[in-house]
Amino acid sequence: MICSRCKEHKPIENKDLELCATCNKKRRDVDDKLYPGVRKDFLAMCIKFGIVSPIDKTEITMDSDIHHKMGRTGYADKWARDNDISLLIDARFFLAVSRTDHQWIELNPVKAKELGYSYSRLAKHETETEEQGTLF
Repeated sequence: MICSRCKEHKPIENKDLELCATCNKKRRDVDDKLYPGVRKDFLAMCIKFGIVSPIDKTEITMDSDIHHKMGRTGYADKWARDNDISLLIDARFFLAVSRTDHQWIELNPVKAKELGYSYSRLAKHETETEEQGTLF
């Protein structure tokens, strides 16, 4: 296939955007540079609104974790894909949590999905709905 960015005939690594490995790495590097600022802004907003971690109810601080409810790779839906907003920086699917809560979510994936703390990585949202993602 032909890479959509460099227009060279190379194996495609990112099938969503039809990018070769080199072009996909450049795109990921941009997300990696953006993430600290997105994280800081998200946690600041959570603090401003008095959000607490969902399980142990501790206050969110700038040192709190961010749980990526749909994972960190790929795109949540068509809108995100069209706007090149990967799940790493898509705050609609962030959940501010304490370290303890984050460990519980990771160790109890079935219960975490039942409680809405995680979404299945196999069932990425392909259409926009009113219930798509949350800010908290």
